[in-house]
Parts: sequence; structure tokens; C-alpha cells
Amino acid sequence: MCSLLADQSYWDVYEAESGKVALYRIQEVEPDVVVLAVLMTEMNGLEAAGKIRKLAPGTRVIFMSSQYTPQEAVLITRLFGGNFVQKSDLCTELIPTISRLLPLD
Repeated sequence: MCSLLADQSYWDVYEAESGKVALYRIQEVEPDVVVLAVLMTEMNGLEAAGKIRKLAPGTRVIFMSSQYTPQEAVLITRLFGGNFVQKSDLCTELIPTISRLLPLD
């Protein structure tokens, strides 16, 4: 995913190997957008997104997954606006989804 985003030279892209590391970096960087996997080690994406909302309320969250439950889909839509990209569609859908959520400067 980072190689896909690296082509966007006007974006600063950071990577984290776990939800815990992502939370630490979010406090330092305060990004406009975060892309999270629904399934992650240490904490799932929904839990991480809830913590991100408290740490950086202006940060928008996009979820990605190849497998998720209908309950997760409803929760993502209700709590986080339904910003979701299937892993199989990352190459075509991620950049437009991020662009839609970025503030216009």
C-alpha cells in the first residue's frame, strides 16, 4: 500500500507495523487521513479508530479489509461514515477515497 501512496508526491505517508505504533505516531503527526486494516495485531481497526477519534478528532479514518462481518460493516458506516475500501480494490479506490476526505487547501 505504501508503494501505491508513494506516487502521490504531495502527500506525506507514514507507516506503522501495529495499531499501538499507529496510535503513537498519530499523536506526533496528527494526520488528515489514516488507513487502517479491520484486522490488525494487538487491537482491531475498529478499536484503533475509536482511540484515534479521541487522540486526533480531526483525523478521518478509512478502513480496508478482504474479510469483514456484516456487523463490522454496519459499525463502520454508523461510526465512521462508511469509508471503506476492499483490499482487492486498493489500486483503484484508495487514492480517490483519500482525496475525497482530504481538506481542500
